[in-house]
Amino acid sequence: MIDKKSLDRWFNTSLLMLLLITFLNSLCRHPYHTNPDLRLLVGDTLILNDSIHYFNPVISPKDKKVYYLGVPWDSVYSGLYAGSIYTINFDGTDNKKFLEGKFRNIAISQDGEKLAVSNCRSYFPFEPESLILIINTTSMQMDSFWVSQREIEKIEWGRNGDYLYYSFLYYTYDTIRVRSLIYRLHLSSATEEFIDTFPRVVGFDLFNNDSLYLDPVMAHCQINPIDNKYAIGIWSGYEFLMRNIETNKLDTLRSFAQPYARGKVDYPYWHPEENTIIFMAREEVGHGRGTPGEIWILGNVFEYIKEQ
Repeated sequence: MIDKKSLDRWFNTSLLMLLLITFLNSLCRHPYHTNPDLRLLVGDTLILNDSIHYFNPVISPKDKKVYYLGVPWDSVYSGLYAGSIYTINFDGTDNKKFLEGKFRNIAISQDGEKLAVSNCRSYFPFEPESLILIINTTSMQMDSFWVSQREIEKIEWGRNGDYLYYSFLYYTYDTIRVRSLIYRLHLSSATEEFIDTFPRVVGFDLFNNDSLYLDPVMAHCQINPIDNKYAIGIWSGYEFLMRNIETNKLDTLRSFAQPYARGKVDYPYWHPEENTIIFMAREEVGHGRGTPGEIWILGNVFEYIKEQ
């Protein structure tokens, strides 16, 4: 027979364990574990403040290796940040730092041999340079190209690796308007060519024939390399959008295509041979700045289209 003292001790111990589990659970981040098409590639979902903020992943067409950027979380300020280059296999193995630096806007060539990034001088104050760097992924040889603009928004490689295209946002403070400017950088001659300007913020990408695709709604848009009539992008950082370029129909992806119910997504990037994307996600916590970014994979993307 259990005496009252033993029963009280068991009850108090059980209560303390329950309180401890509840407390630890409150510190954890809760992705949609039930979605089999979602997979965490880089990051830590168990704590609120991982030391590294991961963002801007791209996939090499050559060996399916993922390159992405990472910056110390305490160096992220007001949404403006730059980081070192990291690399990891698509299956999650061999995660390591590739190159130390303060880089933004990573892009990979069609043959997977070269990376392009824009360079920054400092975190505080955040100070981008008018400098694009080309990095050979095998030899680590680096070439630098000075350009006319500093605050570059996005870089894309041309099909044959002879050109880079980049976008820049121009603010006219007198009328508080924003214009998008797009340039082409000729790598062989290190000369820059102004392509066009547009009276509103647009996302851009390149078709397989190097013709320019502009989107008036989606940021960080990426054309599907398997079927060029589809492009994916993000809206306000909170949801994925999918556009049928032929019909101009714009759809959202269902909420469970994202890891967090209260979170942000950004930088979607297509796998070169599958209907799969890799992207950054992070959770919003209270009224603070949220949690550090992680790199996630979503498979069977088209199954998550929410018809409008």
